[in-house]
Amino acid sequence: MTWLATAEGGSGMRRVVCAAAAVMMAWLLDAGGDLPGFGPRPAMAQRRPQVQLEVAVDPRLPPTTQQDWMRRLAAAGIERVRLRTGLPDDRPEIRTLGGDPPDYAVRAVINSANELLVPGAKFRATEAERFKSWLDELLDKGPPDSRPKQTPLGIDIIRFQAIHEDLARPVTSSTVNRPRSEVFAEMVKMTKFAVIADPVVKTKIGDDPVAAELQGFALGTALAYLLRSKGLALVPRADAAATTLVVVPARKGLGVWPVGWPPEGPETESQPKLLEFLTVNISNSPITEVVQAVCRRIDLPFLWDDVALARFGLQPEESLVNLPQTKTTHYRLLKQTLFQAKLRGEIRLDESGRAFLWITSRTPLGDE
Repeated sequence: MTWLATAEGGSGMRRVVCAAAAVMMAWLLDAGGDLPGFGPRPAMAQRRPQVQLEVAVDPRLPPTTQQDWMRRLAAAGIERVRLRTGLPDDRPEIRTLGGDPPDYAVRAVINSANELLVPGAKFRATEAERFKSWLDELLDKGPPDSRPKQTPLGIDIIRFQAIHEDLARPVTSSTVNRPRSEVFAEMVKMTKFAVIADPVVKTKIGDDPVAAELQGFALGTALAYLLRSKGLALVPRADAAATTLVVVPARKGLGVWPVGWPPEGPETESQPKLLEFLTVNISNSPITEVVQAVCRRIDLPFLWDDVALARFGLQPEESLVNLPQTKTTHYRLLKQTLFQAKLRGEIRLDESGRAFLWITSRTPLGDE
């Protein structure tokens, strides 16, 4: 393109060139074209959403409360915050403002116990970092009441239901005296979800023979039981790409797939035969024989909590129990004899809704 300047002087020429360059630049940007010598047009950066935070402080608190909270919030990296004296009608709330992604206006209330309240959560003065995480989560996932319901396992209810349904299919092969790693590999093939375990974890599973008969149990309960005795656990993980089941070392506070689930109602509703009466007279009988006889009689599967038994040095086959001749129910019989052996029994349900007896130590492990 050639630019001519005839009537204008040098300064006029510069004005023409500058105006033309501006027109050309606007045309290129509107058309999404490349700029000569500058390469492709860079992508526009996505705007960063903001939280406008207002904190209403209970007027009955000491005058220094606002300064103390301001200092703690600032140290946690919380910006755009305004503290004021609270009014009688102040309530925690979240308002969605404009923008894409949206901004939020949050009103928090510090009550007379010096706790910061927001919708669905509260924080002590020493928990400013945790409050910062709550704000970050608000920007990432939206207000708590608009998110899918979360389960104790850390995944939303929709993903949980999908996993629960998949793990409800029964184990079809006998597991007694088979190598643990072989049984584990067979169970993994039954689920449609990827089961992930690093080489170190796989080694911990081991090849010792499985003592329990898991045939007939739902897959989720069977997998959890198989891993538990090796200090391992099954943990669901979900992100935008996929849902997976990860085998990890068990630890306190970890949301793991459990060995069965507690019934919603009374235990005896899950297995009505527990309330049937019988007359018994037990004298120095191993608790293992009592459990086996009663559970066979009422068609109730059972599993021993090997981890708890080992922790407290309990050996059920050597624990002798007594019960003078009496008329009682199956339920009470199990409770009484297990108590004598320093054990307790819980009725649990596997993923298919089938009831079973979970036999563990009378003393809680304290790490679950």
